[in-house]
Amino acid sequence: MSKRSPKSVEEKLEIVNLYLEKGKSISSLIREYRVSDTTIRTWVRKYKQLGIAGLRESNTWTRYSKEIKEQAVQDYLSGRGSLKTIIETYHISSGSVLEKWLKRYTSGIEIKATSKGINKSYEPRTKNHFGRTCGDCQLHHYS
Repeated sequence: MSKRSPKSVEEKLEIVNLYLEKGKSISSLIREYRVSDTTIRTWVRKYKQLGIAGLRESNTWTRYSKEIKEQAVQDYLSGRGSLKTIIETYHISSGSVLEKWLKRYTSGIEIKATSKGINKSYEPRTKNHFGRTCGDCQLHHYS
């Protein structure tokens, strides 16, 4: 289990297999396992795309190029597919990710490639010899 999902990979796989292989309905799975239909559909989609790896929680952001983001947004806005089909086509991690890109685009904010994460020049703050947080502690040799 992870902090984000109360279900383990094994439980997710069991639910996905009950749906795909045993033909259990989503409504019966919702009642039995107390998860939403969106969650089940997301697990099924990720399992179809990535296998069991798609059911594991990720510790990193998925990176998308500016071109992929723009093409996905253009395809959606021009009616070339639903939110679901666009995220499947472009292997976007979730509908909320595409919705965020759409909001930025329609607000006139430039869509950029996904960044690599934390800035490498960032120096974490450490406690100085007085027990206070100080960004200059390394400079002052108090770390």
